[in-house]
Amino acid sequence: EFDGTIHLIEEGTDIDLTFNTPDSDFKNFLAVIPSAYKSDLDGVQTNGIFSINGIVKGTSTDTTIPTLDIAILSKNASFKYPDLPKQMENINIDVQIKNDTGNLDQTYVEINQLNFKIDQDVFNTNGTLRNLTGNMLVDLALKGSLNLGNLEKTYPLELDTPLQGNLTADVSTTFDMESVEKHQYQNIKSSGTASLKNFEYNTEELPNTLTISEADLAFNPSTITLNSFAATSGNTDFNATGSIENLIPFVMSNEVLKGRFDVKSKVFDMNDFSTTEVSETSTEKTTETTTNETDSSIKIPNFLDASLSFSADKVIYDNLELSNTSGTLSIINEQAELKGLKSGIFGGDAGITGNVSTKGDTPTFDVKLDLKSIDIDQSFAKLDMLQNIAPIAKALQGAFNTEINVKGKLDNDLSPVLSTISGGALAQILTAGVRTEKMPLLSTLDSQLSFIDLDDLKLDKLIAKLSFKDGNVVVDPFSFDVEGTTVNVSGGHSFNNEMNYTLDLDLPAEHLGSDVEKILSQLTTQERKGLSVAVPVSLSGNFTSPKIAVNTQSAISSLTTQIVEIQKQKIKDKAGDKVNDILGSILGGEKNKTTAQDTTSSKPEDVVKDAATDILGGLFVKKKKKKDTGN
Repeated sequence: EFDGTIHLIEEGTDIDLTFNTPDSDFKNFLAVIPSAYKSDLDGVQTNGIFSINGIVKGTSTDTTIPTLDIAILSKNASFKYPDLPKQMENINIDVQIKNDTGNLDQTYVEINQLNFKIDQDVFNTNGTLRNLTGNMLVDLALKGSLNLGNLEKTYPLELDTPLQGNLTADVSTTFDMESVEKHQYQNIKSSGTASLKNFEYNTEELPNTLTISEADLAFNPSTITLNSFAATSGNTDFNATGSIENLIPFVMSNEVLKGRFDVKSKVFDMNDFSTTEVSETSTEKTTETTTNETDSSIKIPNFLDASLSFSADKVIYDNLELSNTSGTLSIINEQAELKGLKSGIFGGDAGITGNVSTKGDTPTFDVKLDLKSIDIDQSFAKLDMLQNIAPIAKALQGAFNTEINVKGKLDNDLSPVLSTISGGALAQILTAGVRTEKMPLLSTLDSQLSFIDLDDLKLDKLIAKLSFKDGNVVVDPFSFDVEGTTVNVSGGHSFNNEMNYTLDLDLPAEHLGSDVEKILSQLTTQERKGLSVAVPVSLSGNFTSPKIAVNTQSAISSLTTQIVEIQKQKIKDKAGDKVNDILGSILGGEKNKTTAQDTTSSKPEDVVKDAATDILGGLFVKKKKKKDTGN
């Protein structure tokens, strides 16, 4: 009800009004709640008083407003909705809205008392709000305890996420809204303590409920200290301590939550943070054109700007299990950057640095892996990327070291999309045995290369360098030994396992078997020793259905050339010795004296001719028989 006068004057409007509620029923308070938050009041039981009394007096001009003195009072009030089990009681309100000067910016609110009780929980607030129309100054004190789940049992709230948990607070805070908006956290002064227990948080960004069993905060003028934080989500548990820079802006203005934390976990399962997104797609049918598709994806929270020192007994990522994991994780703008992360995996140790980003439509990664003493069997069974980098390794048993620098796109499970990755790798096999039956390529090679046994292949200490680009793996040339045969490898393959490799076998000549037995028979045992020949082998097709071409004809041709060269040298050597003997007998001292035995000797030119004939005859196996003279 209003009483008073309003006069139009040259400067503006002169106002002298008083107003008050016609009765003091507490139902009046529920009636003035904005329609977005109030519900049907029919059947609501109320007790206690609620009143508003105000005085508006003065001139309203372009630069001034009337003075204000508005009092909102309630004493020992209560209410209960008929369909809800709880009631709010002991409601006491003592709030004043005042302006003593007529200056709009100097309007302020004094909250002398604002408290209520639900069951045994009592909550109290007092403070002031100044400079309401400009850079509002907030000075508030909160004290009490509250079961958040009782709010919906007391008042018909329409919340996207049901509240659950117990809040206890004894906090005083002073700040201005401009500092909140401009992230000037040094101007936010707080003191006191707050704790949250058994709080449950549900959001579309998390597939499982986040349950905070305990969170204890200490408010200091410059920082907010997280003394303890214990939470679970799905199979994941974690405990944290640290500091928070901007809790007030996070709560009041939906700012990102900034902090520095030490986090420990017994089990951290990345699958617990895989979200489900539903999208509509169109398909052409006779009567229906719309279907729903559901995609699951792991998203890095967009409300975090945090640095975490992290340690976990077990980390589960996709189908991988990492043990004793520790390192530093920085999260900002939906990107996680890993520094110095160390972990046990596949019987060895892993070091990881790099970043993963889930911002945008397609997640990306840029990571360096340093794997030491990793079990070949386990790693190639569970890491798709390793299977595609070196498919042949599934036939190996043993351990290896590798450094992999790789970047590209990720799928919704944060697994690499192999066709997009680029980078390189350096791998060293420490110990390895070969099981040819595990790899069609090796078993086919073993059957076609009859002159070597791949089961005796030894790859210990082998070092290989690889590079990746556009879905292909390129191998820098390297070599290994099998049964005394050096194998030189070059070429590469695609991530869909299409091969283009060349093997050059530096093979002992005698291993070519019956194909070269006749040729080798022309050499002495000593001459055969150490004689080797290059055998080219080309690999195409794929690793499960290989195509192998062994160029033995090229090897035999090369071997024939080598033998001819050896025989030609023998001719030169033998002819040269006889010439030297003859020259020696002609020119040298006692040796040029003839004896009875010398009288039948051939001429020097005949001796050279006979020597050449003997050698050539040896080269072509049979000597021509001398004509029968009849003597």
